[in-house]
Amino acid sequence: MKIAIVTPSPVPFVVGGAEKLFMGLLWYFNKLTPHSVELIKLPCKDQEFWSLMDCYKRFSELKLDYFDMVITTKYPAWMINHKNHHLYLQHTCRGVYDLYHKQANIFEPLPNSKELKNLYAIMSDPKADFNCLSSFFSELFGLYELKHLRELFVFPGPLTRAIIHFLDKIALSPKNIKSYSAISYNVAQRENYFPENVDIQIIHHPSALDNLHSKEYNYIFTASRLEDLKRIDLLINAYKKVKSPMKFKIAGTGSAFDKLKNLAKDDERIEFLGFISDDQMIEHYSRAYFVPYVPYDEDYGLITLEAMQSQKSVITTTDAGGTNELVQNGLNGFIVPPTPQDIAQAMQTLIENPELTLKLGKNAKSSTDYINWQNTISKLLKESLPSKMISIPKKPKMLVLSTFSIYPAVQGGQKRIYNIYKQLSKRFDVVLISLTSNPSQAGVKHISANFKEIAILKSKKHLEHEKDIALMLNFNAIEDIAAIEGYKYTLEFLEAIRKHALDADVAVLEHPYLYYALNEFFRGNVFYDAQNAEYIMKDIVLPQSAHKQEYLAKVYDIEKNCATNSKYVFYVSDHDLDFFVNKYNLNKNKLLSVPNGEDFKYAASKTLNPSDRSKLKAQLGLDKKCVVFSGSYHSPNIDALRYIEQFAFQLNDIVFFIIGSVCNALKKDLENIVPLGIVSENEKALVYNISDLALNPILKGAGSNIKLIDYVAFSVACLTTPTGKRGYDIEGLFTQDIDNFSNKIKELLSSDKDNLEESAKKAFESASKKFDWSVIVSKLFNVIC
Repeated sequence: MKIAIVTPSPVPFVVGGAEKLFMGLLWYFNKLTPHSVELIKLPCKDQEFWSLMDCYKRFSELKLDYFDMVITTKYPAWMINHKNHHLYLQHTCRGVYDLYHKQANIFEPLPNSKELKNLYAIMSDPKADFNCLSSFFSELFGLYELKHLRELFVFPGPLTRAIIHFLDKIALSPKNIKSYSAISYNVAQRENYFPENVDIQIIHHPSALDNLHSKEYNYIFTASRLEDLKRIDLLINAYKKVKSPMKFKIAGTGSAFDKLKNLAKDDERIEFLGFISDDQMIEHYSRAYFVPYVPYDEDYGLITLEAMQSQKSVITTTDAGGTNELVQNGLNGFIVPPTPQDIAQAMQTLIENPELTLKLGKNAKSSTDYINWQNTISKLLKESLPSKMISIPKKPKMLVLSTFSIYPAVQGGQKRIYNIYKQLSKRFDVVLISLTSNPSQAGVKHISANFKEIAILKSKKHLEHEKDIALMLNFNAIEDIAAIEGYKYTLEFLEAIRKHALDADVAVLEHPYLYYALNEFFRGNVFYDAQNAEYIMKDIVLPQSAHKQEYLAKVYDIEKNCATNSKYVFYVSDHDLDFFVNKYNLNKNKLLSVPNGEDFKYAASKTLNPSDRSKLKAQLGLDKKCVVFSGSYHSPNIDALRYIEQFAFQLNDIVFFIIGSVCNALKKDLENIVPLGIVSENEKALVYNISDLALNPILKGAGSNIKLIDYVAFSVACLTTPTGKRGYDIEGLFTQDIDNFSNKIKELLSSDKDNLEESAKKAFESASKKFDWSVIVSKLFNVIC
């Protein structure tokens, strides 16, 4: 085949990681395959909107039909229209995607101007494709001539963001892309990077540096552009806490150089090397004792790979993004929370334990041997190469069973499952089989790379079984209890379990109710994710009836069997831990704390600063204090809602927003209660941004309250009952018993606004170190096998 690698050429030109990937692909495609490969580049100045739009236009007009295949990795090159277009995505224009929140108000609406009417008409057409681009660019560049509109095209801003998303959506549509690949799971899982429900192949590519090796272990070394997102300041502050005479050498240049040099000026051990050549880089890697690398949300992290292939262990952080796909905590390096104290402790451990450091370094080399040009090109082409290749490790298969569909993740339990397996899919091929009563939820859903849900529609007989039990128990929410025996009535569900159990390496049960179903087909290691102590929960929520004790006994039996026969039980709170130990006589060694968490990085991307929050409230005409309560239609939440109705009646000058299906339980019609029902993630973020205080008046239940960590992650000051914060040791929360809850709401909203903001900030900082999903799930990698 004749293959074109189509890329932008940055103006001004620099050789970065992208350029090294392009050159490596060109060289090794031609060296290792019988195909003829060309690198085609167009100049692109992407720091300014109008020049970037010119690049988008030129790539869309590029005719490369004389090539059999094209490969693109970046915007705006992927605007090319070709019959055999394959995407190997590095990243989008991040300033209008995952980093937009750092530079712009995410809730600022699109400008409303009559001159934009035609442009908006094209962009809002659901059938928009390459055929509309001529008209689109003609309309767009016509607006450039209208000088009074220039301020609307701030970059990044709501209009320029919408335009780039519109163009990328056309370019990356499944109608135009033959296959999707990404350089890392981190890239593949970013919001809006890929179309929904497409298969994404993850291809970790090698470095352009040859002959990486290890000679000696003389000093600590790292390399990076000296920019804020690379967080060299975090490493400097960490190393100041380390007791060792060992030198810490930092290679690289960038805008933060003077600031970092000043930060390190009192520590003679820290040395800045500036720019170094490739040969010098290889030499420094070879002499390094270990390599710390702690960027924020890195796409991939070639520094990590280069260090590991130089037989050096790596220290990184839980929020470092792509680096966590290579580093395995305790096996070839350390993954720690992003604080100077935690990084310093990891550094001290490696310094004081040279045998461990060398062992981790050897493991680092062997665990990344599969990342080479032969494997990269073979996966891109989906064909074997004659050159000798190191086998790419096959991901172990994880089978997960759930009594309910988990995607899209709206309720707390769904979010827990979604986030846990999204993280675990970096190391496992995850297949989750669920039951659903909703035909629109049934089917196969490709949630992310290596993570899919197969939602099976319950049979008519299964639904009749549920109805019978609901009548006996005088309670509707019994789908989980009914599944204890009802799974047998949905034959498609049984067949799906049988099929996927055949080659599954491990299995996980979400709740215990499908233990008997799994046990029919699987004999390997089983793990039980106990979102609640189910026996306690059912005893609380089931009303008194002639059959309550009979079905409580069924719950007891299946939960005991599941917990006893699982290799590990994942529990949410210490209250649940005590229950499992005392009720089922479980050994504490098989119980692992896996609390409910939150994606703090995502939440931060949807959170406005205090000034913008005030502006948003003003734009919405809200001149009153606002509080928020979120909950599903669940007995403890319904009881809490009864109290909130009382509070709203007593505090009629405060607006009470209610989010979630718990709204269906409202009894009082009060003007200051605003029931919003189930909302989208963006709508929820908006409500949190205009709320002054979040409420959690929970008095009963098992497990923990996901709503609490949700509030904290979105930086809303939180008032909770002692019961409401079970499972969470978080600083900065306001705690009050229910009898004085109303008075406390009034007191807090009457206090200095800075007090609430400081509390929210303190809670966020405390919780993000312990309850981010990346931190929580990192423990599971070492026990699930």
